[in-house]
Amino acid sequence: MTGDVSRRSARARCVCSKSHIVEDTLAPVADPTEGMGYFRLTLLVFYGGELAAQPPPFTNRERVRLYVRELTGPETLGRTAAVALLAQARDLPPDWPQGARGLGYRAGSYYGLVAVDSSIKLGAGALLGEDTRYKRMGEGSTARRLMHALISTVVWRTPEGSIRPALARTGALYGSSMIAMTWYPERYTAFGDGLRIANYRLAYSAGFNMFREYWPDIRRLFRK
Repeated sequence: MTGDVSRRSARARCVCSKSHIVEDTLAPVADPTEGMGYFRLTLLVFYGGELAAQPPPFTNRERVRLYVRELTGPETLGRTAAVALLAQARDLPPDWPQGARGLGYRAGSYYGLVAVDSSIKLGAGALLGEDTRYKRMGEGSTARRLMHALISTVVWRTPEGSIRPALARTGALYGSSMIAMTWYPERYTAFGDGLRIANYRLAYSAGFNMFREYWPDIRRLFRK
């Protein structure tokens, strides 16, 4: 009698354990955008749940290489010259002189802004494990590619497929804009002019992402 009870208990435990295994196997996979609120809603509406391909892991060596390129690359140097010339033509800020001296002030100011931005992004990105690169979608409808470029200004995708706010990138943008006010004329303030400049730069970043999204396609058209 005791033996029958033991065998029945063993069979019950076996069936119970098997049912747990089946339940674990059939459990739904977690949505990588879960908990993102409006980010999740926007992604689902404009992407239909599909994002650009997952980027490879962003190693510290690649992070430093990107940092050096941002400081010494032709894109940064060309943009520094263009911004300085435009600011000189518009006499911004008017407190700085014209001529070679004023042009040097404006070029040095913008390059300093870039250096502070890249330095904050390097440190914060490594600390948070954030991939601060832009990953092209490269295919899909125009609406989805444009939305991808825009939303990539403030979010990033992990190698596992999760969507996260781009805290290092946006923090570097706003932090560097506010710090730059320390070498501007005294009437400029970090929380007034610094935040205003940061908002302009955020809009510029969105536009530049759209350029990077479509530039390879445009270049292929000219090569035909």
